[in-house]
Amino acid sequence: MNKNRNANLTFKSAISALSNNYIACVLLCLIFLASCTGISGNKDLLNPGQMSLAPLKSEAFSKSELSRQDRRIKRDFGGIYSNTNLQNYLTGIAQKIWVISGVIPPKEKVAILDTPSINAFSLPGGRLYVTRGLLALANDEAEIAAILAHEISHVLAKHATARIEREKQAKLVKQVLTEVVTNEEETNISLASVQASFARFSQEQELEADALGIALAQEAGYDPSGAVRFLKSLKAMIDLETRPFSEGNKEKAFFGSHPPTIERITKAENRISTLPTGGKIDRKTYLAHINGIPYGYDANQGLIKGQTFLHKKLGIQFQAPKDYVLKNTPDAVFASGPNERIIRFDLDTIPKNWTLSEYMLGSWIKNGEISEFKTYQMGKTVRATAQTSVKGWTFHMGIIQEDKTLYRFVLAEKGQKNQTSHAIIQKIIQEFRILSNNEKRALTGQKLIIKERNGELNTSKLTQSMLVATDANELFQVINGLKSTRRLSELEYIKYIAN
Repeated sequence: MNKNRNANLTFKSAISALSNNYIACVLLCLIFLASCTGISGNKDLLNPGQMSLAPLKSEAFSKSELSRQDRRIKRDFGGIYSNTNLQNYLTGIAQKIWVISGVIPPKEKVAILDTPSINAFSLPGGRLYVTRGLLALANDEAEIAAILAHEISHVLAKHATARIEREKQAKLVKQVLTEVVTNEEETNISLASVQASFARFSQEQELEADALGIALAQEAGYDPSGAVRFLKSLKAMIDLETRPFSEGNKEKAFFGSHPPTIERITKAENRISTLPTGGKIDRKTYLAHINGIPYGYDANQGLIKGQTFLHKKLGIQFQAPKDYVLKNTPDAVFASGPNERIIRFDLDTIPKNWTLSEYMLGSWIKNGEISEFKTYQMGKTVRATAQTSVKGWTFHMGIIQEDKTLYRFVLAEKGQKNQTSHAIIQKIIQEFRILSNNEKRALTGQKLIIKERNGELNTSKLTQSMLVATDANELFQVINGLKSTRRLSELEYIKYIAN
């Protein structure tokens, strides 16, 4: 063992003496090899409908691995939303697309994930997943066909296998960098280049799936423009939900591995221009199937009604400031405000025999000193506020302790301590409420309702009843596809959100 270690050190010393030009050439070759995986130019895949029906060819994934991935997706995205009629409807659309691609449809039905996030997934072997949030945003059967065809295209093009090979090659590049390059700055620059290359590769897969999916949906008899309509609605929803953020960060988190929506829309429109026009749209049938589905999180996942966050299972309620926008996620609740201020709410458990000040110093805040620490009793809870500054950031903290449970709030902002911001946290902590049993029983979620237009429609009355965290009027336009190509006067049926 010692001998091998010494030999390794000698090898590394010798390698480090190589010229930077040689190292750059080695890295360039590895990165070039890593960028050669994909399906670009695969004419069979981009001309569907001409293959004989056959079983879907298996990829390099075991049944146990696929089951593990299936469990992970269901765990991370809210579990399964049970709606047999809607599931059978979606599966029927997917089966048409599988058949037109020349593949026998998989036995698994399309799974509906019980989350308001807008997403869809596929696994090798043909398992397909769509979220409640995606179904609520889509407006017709052609749009859903485009989404399912996009996911089916990932399977047909074996993108998952290609990604695994790409990841292996990226690890090889990283290993070579670690072994060869002794300059830390050069290593970081090269690693960033590899990561950017991998992101571009993922984006290429998405664009390939868009192109093939549009062709498959059109071959299956659907209006290929459904893809563009959905992408435009998606962009409108992103713009609405990310309005509090700076322009540079709007699509960053959402599109780490996806091309920006504008690029996808442009390329989709170019692809559609080469295809025959027309095809099935069927908005009425689609809306009938999604009528009454839950909108947003359910009461046990946490509800946002205007500036109020309520959680039935936890039995709590708090208010965000009027100029902040609330956003619920599986791990925490965020409220984004002006000047890039952001509030985070989450939970923790206090260690046995610890005080709140000990908890703040010993567990919550590291490398900083707390100030303005205040604690007081309110009913059966102990409440505390404090602030600290770390590396140019100021954190205004608030905690409510109920038995062993800690409800934690942090308002983060750049710069020096700001008493206005600290007053916001103090107000949130003071107004934080534990719900009564009657209040918890009465707490219900929101639903997506489909309404037939009879004459003139009073949209302002409808939107006033929509207790949502974003601009209700604009959300109404987004969910009805009025930000794409549709006009309100053309709609026979409209969506709105009701308690």
